[in-house]
Amino acid sequence: MTSGILGLRHLSLNGLFLPANLAVQQTRRTCVSLHIVNDDPDWPVSNRGTAFLYWYRGRRFGVFSWHQVKDRDPEKICVQLTNEGGRLFSGCRITRFRARDSDIEEHDLCAIEFPASIPVDPAGPLFFNARTTTPPGDGETEECFCIGYPSTLTEMAGDYRVEAMSVAQVLVWADEVSRPAKGLHMLRLGGESQVMQPRCQGNYDGFSGGPVFAASTISRAIEFRGTILRGGHDRLFYVPAPWIDRLCDIALREEPLNSMAA
Repeated sequence: MTSGILGLRHLSLNGLFLPANLAVQQTRRTCVSLHIVNDDPDWPVSNRGTAFLYWYRGRRFGVFSWHQVKDRDPEKICVQLTNEGGRLFSGCRITRFRARDSDIEEHDLCAIEFPASIPVDPAGPLFFNARTTTPPGDGETEECFCIGYPSTLTEMAGDYRVEAMSVAQVLVWADEVSRPAKGLHMLRLGGESQVMQPRCQGNYDGFSGGPVFAASTISRAIEFRGTILRGGHDRLFYVPAPWIDRLCDIALREEPLNSMAA
């Protein structure tokens, strides 16, 4: 299946007007695999799912779901930030919503801030520029897609090195988007995502923390719609973008990190 987005000639991404197929491919660079360093020498790294790179008010964050890491040492969280397999450890600071509000599903989010000194690989992962996103207007249609690292593919390959996990990235299109007044938004997957059914048996574990994007045939801009929290056989549920901005606003109350921890 070829998405209708790719039927457009150009799309705007991070302020650049790019050929549509290139713009979609560039969004994949904003999505990185999330790992935890273990003490076991035979199991040095484990895959915890997906993280999304977000540039918000001049500071850079990695956003993912709290349930991915809540039982782990924050200092051992790492993501791959270069094409050569290099990793950056978060250091220590994790921002999340108040624990007493844990019954609010949208609060199952956290973010790590990357220091200003982090080296940026021009050909490596990409931070998506935060901006106000607007839902489609009357009569306007858009297509959504999401990106993640399904755990089943990693398990099937049997290779748990960071480099091996990082090539298991998958992009899936959504045939239908549901936007309730309250609660998580939903993507009903189809089309190309049907390829995932025989490969992953409908198991989308590992997509938590992955970004959701949309492109409109009217605005011709790829916009950030939210971050995935959980999934089902043919659908994924995500926190809309304003919640991610609220989380980053909490992080901005702290002084920015200026040096790398590792």
